[in-house]
Amino acid sequence: MISPPMPQLESSEPLRIPEPPQVRGAWLAKAALLYTLFVILFGALVRVTGSGAGCGQHWPTCHGEIVHLPKNLKTLIEISHRVTSGLSMVVVGVLVVVVRQLPPRHWARRGAWLSLLFLVFEALIGAGLVRFDLVANSTSPARVVVNPAHLVNTLLLMLVLTLTAWAVNRSAPKLVFRGWLAGLMLGGLGVLIVVSTTGAITALGDTLYPVAPGAALSERVAEARAGATLIERARSLHPVSALLGALYLFGVASTVRSVAPRQATLAGAVILALFGQLGVGVLNIWLSAPGWMQIVHLAAANVVWVLWVLLGLELLSADEARAGARSSAAATGSA
Repeated sequence: MISPPMPQLESSEPLRIPEPPQVRGAWLAKAALLYTLFVILFGALVRVTGSGAGCGQHWPTCHGEIVHLPKNLKTLIEISHRVTSGLSMVVVGVLVVVVRQLPPRHWARRGAWLSLLFLVFEALIGAGLVRFDLVANSTSPARVVVNPAHLVNTLLLMLVLTLTAWAVNRSAPKLVFRGWLAGLMLGGLGVLIVVSTTGAITALGDTLYPVAPGAALSERVAEARAGATLIERARSLHPVSALLGALYLFGVASTVRSVAPRQATLAGAVILALFGQLGVGVLNIWLSAPGWMQIVHLAAANVVWVLWVLLGLELLSADEARAGARSSAAATGSA
């Protein structure tokens, strides 16, 4: 018996991958990201050394002088931090000019402008900390709000800088914000912000109320004694939130490895970074949070944040969505 002819599927045009744009100076996007991380860690050095009051309550001048010759180490650290922060504004300003080679509404152009905006917020928050004397050994309860807000702004700054570095060498990148996986990734950003916020409070407490080496573990995590300040009592929030947050992030990254094979390597890097961050956190508590270890802990937290943002960008990109649709269609056709 002659079988009837099978209907012919309309052949689709071969996928054409657009060539990446030739942007002169595109390397500056990655350089700005790395340099900003350096400035953030330098800011942590200012906090752990109590150098925030190195210029008194004067900003942008130092002790009322535009050009001030430092007479002690704390003043030198504070002036150096202001200079490096100012240079970051210059670097991102140049980046805004560089990405003008790209089409309007390109994600790299948006990211560069947003980076400049968050840098302005950084400067204003820094100025407020100095002018209202919320630095060095100040135990004002306002620091419980201002310091976490400062950290959240730096996280958003790192997010948009990462977005810029990711998009600058892509032709018309698009992000698709739909589906359960997109919700999980965005939820991960929220989890990291909450964990980082509690971490900022704990780091402030470790700086203002250091725990003596060799103290009991309960003293290293929390201060329960009578008369303890709000900053001291809030220490226990971070270890708990960090553990719960890590469980969520591990779960999402593991799910990504199984449902998005193209991003398995990046998801694996996120998992390794999370293990490393947990190890650094435990060591930080064990050593009674010395200043240098707080900076290492902050650096590891930023690595986790950047990797998570990159993983989210890859998963939400239109290219990934089209690749997933083609894989599903191929699997259906072969079934």
